[in-house]
Amino acid sequence: MFRQSIVSFFCALQLGSLAWASDYSAEVARSAQKYQISLSDLSALIVTADKAPKTLVDINSDQRMSLASVSKLITSVGVLGNFGAKERFETTVKLAGAVRGALYKGDLYLVGGGDPSFGVAGMMDLAAKIQQKKIRKIQGDLVVDESLFDQVRYDSRDYDRVDALHDARIGAMSFHWNSFKIVVRPGALGKNAKLQMIPANDYIKIVGHIKTVKGSANGVIAERRKLSSGQEVLFVKGTLGRGYTEYEFEKNVSSPAKWSGHALKYYLKQKGIQITGQVKLGQAPADAVTVASHSGRTIAELLADLNKESNNVVAEMLATQIAIKHRRRASVSEGVEIINQQLQAMNFPKGSFTFLNPAGLNHGNRTSSRNMLKILSSVVSDEKLRPVFMDSLPISGVDGTLKKRGLASKSIEWVKAKTGYMKNVITMVGRVKGSDGRIFNFSFMYNGCGSDRNVMRFYDELLVNVVEKELQAYGGS
Repeated sequence: MFRQSIVSFFCALQLGSLAWASDYSAEVARSAQKYQISLSDLSALIVTADKAPKTLVDINSDQRMSLASVSKLITSVGVLGNFGAKERFETTVKLAGAVRGALYKGDLYLVGGGDPSFGVAGMMDLAAKIQQKKIRKIQGDLVVDESLFDQVRYDSRDYDRVDALHDARIGAMSFHWNSFKIVVRPGALGKNAKLQMIPANDYIKIVGHIKTVKGSANGVIAERRKLSSGQEVLFVKGTLGRGYTEYEFEKNVSSPAKWSGHALKYYLKQKGIQITGQVKLGQAPADAVTVASHSGRTIAELLADLNKESNNVVAEMLATQIAIKHRRRASVSEGVEIINQQLQAMNFPKGSFTFLNPAGLNHGNRTSSRNMLKILSSVVSDEKLRPVFMDSLPISGVDGTLKKRGLASKSIEWVKAKTGYMKNVITMVGRVKGSDGRIFNFSFMYNGCGSDRNVMRFYDELLVNVVEKELQAYGGS
């Protein structure tokens, strides 16, 4: 009770200094007290999406805050400013010699085009096209050419790396977001559990075993290491309860190019095509001939991967593609610099914007809610860009990072927004459509040590309260 009183006291102090176009101070104070949110840790802005926007809620809207993954909205605008929605990136396979019957003597070259979406379907497509050439044996090495990008695997980040899909390395030749999943299923009692790697690839060697025991506890331990020989090994041990249906975990890889090369070798083998040599890194000769190619997902589809699933690999690879488009050094940092130049053209107040990482993986990415809504408004006001941009956003209760956050209100038709989460950072920027057809733009950015769940509930409750009150004011039901 004492803590709630203190929160209410500070909320009253903070709200008293705010100017409200519509009086939502009671709603904000009630929700802040309920979820123990200190408004000094919050930047929030809700405005009507009219030709003459009306401010409904304004809490520290000019205060610079860390962005986390809502930074991907900025990256999206940068991508749409440089590529058409239907553009694609291409992955190719090349030969540097002549094919005689079913035999090809020479190296096979897998050339990366920087496609963030290249995965199992793309690899199978390349293997099938090579099979159509009637080649059955390749007497040489499989050489992976990743020279389109520089060799920097990570951009500016300010936290310890983790061995997971969202923190994977990037490269011009990437496959399945440079990560894999291990599915562990219990076996007979006392026997080893069954392990399956998805996608299948002999680049990773699995060593050890997991014992099946009674109960339903999960005691699986897995650690990926790279040996001095270059071989990547996943060491597993521990136990899995018989009552556990299955357990899944994800890991990333050290060398995206070699991972990709081993994948192609695997799928060629499935097609009855043998490669006698090793998987190596190198560059395709200038006169090499393309024998197979695969076009990836469109820019519009890549933006959906970027925003709905908040895919960091996609963010950093698209930033690198922006640099290539401008004929700059093919790096994430060059792409970020170009995006910053585009931001400067929007005439934000000096010193109000810092953009360091296209995925948001740096607490130094900072700006205000007012600036974020300026960016949002700029793209949704463009009739050509709006559909592509809005279709890329998670929909509350439907998909992406908002799939489990449905808003139970008859007053709301939909919420489409990008979310962001880092240590002490919880953000959400997007649009909400009321049941009367009116649309509101909003930006919520919290930088504090409050409960993540409480902050998200605060955001959702505030949105519902504002939309419901607006409907009542305009005669809606």
